[in-house]
Amino acid sequence: MWKSNVFLRPLTHRFLRGAVQLVGRVLGFVKEGLDGKIEFGENNGNENDASSGTMVGLPPYFWHERVEDIAMVTWELTILDTCMTHDYLEVIADTVCPTDKESRQSTYNSSIELDEMRALASNVLMESSHEISPVVSHSWNALIVDNLTSQCSVPLSAVKGVAATYRMTNRPPPTQASPFVATILRPLKDFDSSYSSRTPPQIGDDWKYQIIGTVSTKFSVA
Repeated sequence: MWKSNVFLRPLTHRFLRGAVQLVGRVLGFVKEGLDGKIEFGENNGNENDASSGTMVGLPPYFWHERVEDIAMVTWELTILDTCMTHDYLEVIADTVCPTDKESRQSTYNSSIELDEMRALASNVLMESSHEISPVVSHSWNALIVDNLTSQCSVPLSAVKGVAATYRMTNRPPPTQASPFVATILRPLKDFDSSYSSRTPPQIGDDWKYQIIGTVSTKFSVA
């Protein structure tokens, strides 16, 4: 869009508005997915026919229910946010407000006007990218936390049967944790192992503390 053989200086405002609208539509699509309004996959009632060689599509699903999908989408949003305020801004600035003397002479704008245009483009991109961070934060601190907390809480159903088992069998008190204990935080460990390098820097470790704290509380009262 901003290449010299595509860009038209009289339409600078329209090019900039188009870039912002594209980001807005991406965010709108992501928000609808996080709200469970977009269903992926196919649901045509046809089962796989191996003899015909017909390829079967994915079964219907909502991607906001899969922590792996949420993590990948938010990582891509984080990259988009960084590009909007750094790399992409430089691309626009170099096209609209070139810094070399020869290019500046061909723009028919004064140095002050070019600097003002650069500042305006920066403000527009910064404002449009401000909506990305809240989406990323909500995805990790609410959706991913709730999903992994639910997964980690599944083995807790076995806690109530521990005391009853020892009372009924008159066995001596245990000297080590029951086998199911090691599986309680396994979903969190597996997820963190796979996506620790793709966790947005601003998220930190608070989301893990929330999960561990909630699961520990449930364990203590189970």
